[in-house]
Amino acid sequence: MPDFSAMVMRPTPVLRDRDVLLAEVGRLGSGRASDAVRASIAEIELAVQAADSEAERGAYDAALSGYRRARGLVFRLLHPEFNVSQWVRERHAVALPTGADMERSLLETGARLVSTLLPEYAESPALIKMSVGEPVDERLARYTGSGFRRESTGDELLEAAAQQAITLLADGKAGQAVPVLQEALRSASGQDATPHALASMQLNLAAALLQDGSPGPAGKAAARAARSFEDAGDQVGRAQALHTQAVGAWADGDSGTARELFVQVDEVLRERDGLLQRASASDGHHPSDGHQPVGEAGGLALRAATRKVAGDGMALRLGVDAARPAFAERPGADRADVVPTALVGRNGRSPEVLDPAREHDVHTIALRLPGRVDGWHVLPAVSPAEHKAASLPWKVAIPVGQGLAEFSVHTDPGAMTEHLSELVYAGRLTAATTADLRLVSVDAASTAAYLTHLYCYALLVRCADVQHALGRYQQAEEDYLAAAGYSFLNPGSEALSLWVRLARNALEWGHACYRAEDFTGARAQYTKLVAEDSTVPAASLLFTTAGLTAPADTARDVIAHLGDRPLPELQWEIAQHLLSALSYLVQLAEGLDFYGLLLSPIHTFEYLQSVARGFAQEAVQAEREYVNFRSRQQIEAATRRDLETMRAMARAEAQGREEQYRAAQADAAAAQRAVDLAVRRRDDAVAQRDAYAAASWTQIWSQAAATAQGMGSDSWFNEISELADKLDRGESISGERGKLAAAYTLRAGRRNREYELAKMADGIAELTAAIPVAQAQAASAQHAAKAAEIAWQAALQRVQLADAALTAFDANEFTPEAWSAMADVMRDISRDYLWRAIRIAKLMERAYNFENDAALNVIKDQYGYALANAAGSDAVLLGGDGLLADIESFTYTAITTTRRKRSRIKDVISLAAEFPAHFEQFRRTGVLAFETDLYEFDRLHPGFHQQRIEAVEVQFVGLVPEEGLNGTFAAGGVTRFRQRDGGIGQRVHQVDTMALSDFELRNDLFVYGTDTGVRGLFQGLGLGTTWELRLPRRGNNFDFARIADVQLVVYYTAEFDLGLRETVLTRPPRPGELSAVRTVNLRYDAPDAWYGFYRDSGVDFTLDPVRMPANQRDFTIESVQLRVQPRPGTDPAGMTLTVTAPGQSPVAVTSDTEGAVDLTAALPALVGTSPLGGWRLELTGGPSVTEDGVVRPDRLVSVQVGVEYSFGYPAEA
Repeated sequence: MPDFSAMVMRPTPVLRDRDVLLAEVGRLGSGRASDAVRASIAEIELAVQAADSEAERGAYDAALSGYRRARGLVFRLLHPEFNVSQWVRERHAVALPTGADMERSLLETGARLVSTLLPEYAESPALIKMSVGEPVDERLARYTGSGFRRESTGDELLEAAAQQAITLLADGKAGQAVPVLQEALRSASGQDATPHALASMQLNLAAALLQDGSPGPAGKAAARAARSFEDAGDQVGRAQALHTQAVGAWADGDSGTARELFVQVDEVLRERDGLLQRASASDGHHPSDGHQPVGEAGGLALRAATRKVAGDGMALRLGVDAARPAFAERPGADRADVVPTALVGRNGRSPEVLDPAREHDVHTIALRLPGRVDGWHVLPAVSPAEHKAASLPWKVAIPVGQGLAEFSVHTDPGAMTEHLSELVYAGRLTAATTADLRLVSVDAASTAAYLTHLYCYALLVRCADVQHALGRYQQAEEDYLAAAGYSFLNPGSEALSLWVRLARNALEWGHACYRAEDFTGARAQYTKLVAEDSTVPAASLLFTTAGLTAPADTARDVIAHLGDRPLPELQWEIAQHLLSALSYLVQLAEGLDFYGLLLSPIHTFEYLQSVARGFAQEAVQAEREYVNFRSRQQIEAATRRDLETMRAMARAEAQGREEQYRAAQADAAAAQRAVDLAVRRRDDAVAQRDAYAAASWTQIWSQAAATAQGMGSDSWFNEISELADKLDRGESISGERGKLAAAYTLRAGRRNREYELAKMADGIAELTAAIPVAQAQAASAQHAAKAAEIAWQAALQRVQLADAALTAFDANEFTPEAWSAMADVMRDISRDYLWRAIRIAKLMERAYNFENDAALNVIKDQYGYALANAAGSDAVLLGGDGLLADIESFTYTAITTTRRKRSRIKDVISLAAEFPAHFEQFRRTGVLAFETDLYEFDRLHPGFHQQRIEAVEVQFVGLVPEEGLNGTFAAGGVTRFRQRDGGIGQRVHQVDTMALSDFELRNDLFVYGTDTGVRGLFQGLGLGTTWELRLPRRGNNFDFARIADVQLVVYYTAEFDLGLRETVLTRPPRPGELSAVRTVNLRYDAPDAWYGFYRDSGVDFTLDPVRMPANQRDFTIESVQLRVQPRPGTDPAGMTLTVTAPGQSPVAVTSDTEGAVDLTAALPALVGTSPLGGWRLELTGGPSVTEDGVVRPDRLVSVQVGVEYSFGYPAEA
């Protein structure tokens, strides 16, 4: 079973999710080295993902830019100054370098990036420059040298290295910072670096060595920095260097030296502060101190806020800039050509930068960024415990194939590079399956490990793929070949995939050339796959590229079995391309076009135009139907959507109406409960009143009696009641105090009872009045509920109507799906008609060019306009209309370019007279090949041009059979014609072969129907061509010697031009033009004299002007040849003859083995004389014609005399 995995394998690794990558890029401004590396790697992955998306949707130009940008971003890791955007924008820019050196550089770069990504306690740089490769190619210098640059290349180098090293130190990666600084110092030592920049780098190196646990070398580097700063007059730098030297001594256990150095620091700072105070008192300005900025930011009067920094309990004063991130983005940092820069100038504009030195802080070190006024920086020194923790070993696991490549992470880039090469890449060379080659990016470290594969193979293949899709086959081939040079290319799957891509590219490149009728270019591409004789093409890049050896060997085996039938089981990916290329090579060899049609069509232009027009009109009509059907489908689909919307709205309305009904029912129930409540409240109020009326009197009297008794009086009701009545009447009362008080109490109680009873009566009246209102509200709620129920039922009816309408719509015979299916059918029919119309139109174009000797190239390979709002080929419409316009343009061109009428001409050519030697050979062999010369036709018809044969006849003169002769007469291939300017034009066409039989064109043509639209035999050919007459001996019972002549009758048309006529008549004769041969066959040209020869062995004949061409004058002999023709069995050699020429004495001659005699050699005086006059030949002897001493002339069949002479033309009138 064939393995298809190689053809669908993904060249690029499986990348991470876009959201993850965007988050990684968002960390760019953190100032951490690891985050900067993650952002740079994520930017590469995002570029690849964006390019993949563009390629999937067919935006190949954008995809190509994306893939090239991704490669440029990888290359920028090696050369940060490389301007990616500028390189991407220039389509024909210099290709980025590839090869083993580049692969090694990228492997080391990946190793360094993986080391940078270690998850240590602190992290931070700008884009890391990896000085691992060769310098940038001079052709790429334009992309690395643009923009502002330092005049001092040494300072520029040191500044870049300082940015990288300081951010590495801030990220806790001192081991990587030390070699960066050391290499920068070595490189700048021979350049024009300023002393201050060198001193700053020595200071940074001392800090890096301290962080890396090397206090001894650190102290030496700090001492060198202090001396350099002192020489440069930079007191701040000197103080920082002395402070760093003191920290190094303290870390090395030399506390005494550390104290001495801190004393020096104090002296330097006191001296500096004194200078600044004096300067401030004098003019209010501050002098510049090295790179200390002048102005407001540098004044001592400004004191910054303080904050604590963890470091063994030591308080460290930091400046106001301490909160600024060490890594800042410039505007436009998201652009590919903007390299993020580390602004590591913490504390750079604040005097607190010197606080660690003033406070003798051994837990803080200073750093300097050369060339920056804000480039001062302080960093907590790494404690032994922190250094020990940071030095713990780490390992990393990279997904490779179906497993993981796991190895230790070293600060030594060489060791890391070997790990990557052996564990991630070397296994690719022996991987047996595509699963073993699969790369999956799970984090930034894995992508960093894959950079070599991305740059040197995957992105090259993807660039080539989109170049191929864009039809840029040359560029695609170059990128494929560059990818084939990948050192870790798997010889199985990847090499096979690449070989097939190259083969497909060559095949489609050949197709493009073939369609454009560039047959040489097409053949050159097809023969990259297989030679025309079905062998392996020796010089083809598909078979000579080193990285493609394995698939090339497979292809050789396939080619070796291409001739087997049936074909054995072959590598299908390779065999299909080889067979396709071979089939097109066969078409080219047979003179067919790309579509398998004749390059020189046999049909006429008018016929082919009518057929092409018909097919194009059918394509247009089918396309119109497609548009109609598609429109109906869209209308019906819109109608269905409307019905579905209506049903959804009806259902929603029904649901709303139901809710309204339920709410109305709830309102009615609530209203009825309100009625019941009103009645119950009224009844409760009446009952309460009655109870109060019954119980209140007893309570009132009890209170009055209690009052009387409480005051020592008796409590007779009548007495106390009478007293209360008097009070009610307004009378005064008297008596015992207890009774008087009781009377007052009784009177007040009675008054209160009356008030309460009246109040209750009012409440009862109100409650009674509310009952009708509640009842009315309940009735209204009942009515509302009934109305809501009716509305709900009406909505349900509308839902049923909507469902019924949609069901009825779906039950229609012509649904949207049906219209869509019919539209698809008509689209396919239209495409078929259009394809046929294009093919026939191509033939029509060739027929027009052939018939009119033109070179029009109007008909295109594809037609259509992207007009519709849809994706894919369905959006291409009006192809048939465009083709029709091009077809009709030929009619317009034919009418507007035709200027002259054509003459009809008939010429008869005597082959015996024009080609005597060929004719004599024909009489012996039955084969006569000759070539007609345009010069002869110019002589016959001067001024005529554009000759085009219409018909040809062959006539035999002699004693031929009554039934005629059988044979063939052929001409074609390449024919010539005279052009109007006197030049020679050519026409290429098939070879036409006419059968010779008893058929006569003039007599028998009416029996045969004319082929509509088909040109006749030899029709359209030019006059100058090669002809071949062939009479097979087995097909003719006839002696060819009886043929006296063969006449070629040519019917043709031509145009006349007076200027060409004058040119033809006045041009000098060409060499040999005024020479001719007159052959006299005595047996046929002088039969009476010949029969007398048999009597007396001599023959006399006269060559007079009548026997010479009438258009020739002034004959002079150039040579004379004789040839005897003996009967079969008679040897022609050694015959002796006596020849007497006009005006000459007889001369004896002897025939050679062929029976020929050169008479002018025997009689030189003949040359220059006239051939006209009497001639005599006499047979005098010879072994084969002498018997018993008697000459036997009857043993000769004939004698031929050939006179080669010169002449002149008669003068024109």
